[in-house]
Amino acid sequence: MKIGGDIDFIKKLFAPLKNTIFHPQWLSYRGKGVLIQWLRQVQPAETVLDVGCAKRWAEAYLPASCHYVGLDYLETATERYNSEADVYATATSLPLKDCSVDTVIMFDVLEHINSSSVALAEVSRVLKPGGKVLVQIPYLYPIHDAPYDYRRLTSFGLIELASQNHLNIQSMDYRGQPLETAILLTNIALVKSTVNLSEKYPAIKIIGYVLVGILTTMLNCVGWMASIALPKDSLMPFSYHFILYK
Repeated sequence: MKIGGDIDFIKKLFAPLKNTIFHPQWLSYRGKGVLIQWLRQVQPAETVLDVGCAKRWAEAYLPASCHYVGLDYLETATERYNSEADVYATATSLPLKDCSVDTVIMFDVLEHINSSSVALAEVSRVLKPGGKVLVQIPYLYPIHDAPYDYRRLTSFGLIELASQNHLNIQSMDYRGQPLETAILLTNIALVKSTVNLSEKYPAIKIIGYVLVGILTTMLNCVGWMASIALPKDSLMPFSYHFILYK
């Protein structure tokens, strides 16, 4: 089995554990509650544009009266995610009228756009005055969805991009204490290294997966305790949360 195949197998193997401490990336997944809270605060009857909508999971947490528009890039939607989009387009050329959208969702998408500035300019164009942009973007996080992974922005970089495109900061936060981020990255490295070793030495595959499952679970416990016990420190977050407004 090729490494790519083993990675797919590992993803399927751990998928049922995604929201539990037994998943190697649990420390990052458990922050989804913040995004859900944002979505539940969207007002009824708003027009909501979900850029990079994938399987449209955000739609389930919006008021039923919202006009939801899921947008995704055709190539990645059809070749990688089987996205259920209403519109296939690129974020750097949104096929929407000026001032036609109340809320734009951009969860883990800015890093995959070849020009973040152009994308935010387009978002600013289609937003109504007072409209909001809900942003989650990784920082200290491995390359993913290659070759469509172009950049990592610090909070300062995103603030500057927002300012250049006439968007203001309503709120900003980060996720990942230094030790918590280090453990998340260690877990991902352990899984990838195990996949690489099992490609070279197939006989260790099963025992390797079992051992890495046990070890990453133990590390998740340490990371979780660190996130609670240690003072907040923005030195090395694994992602940022921003709410922007026009």
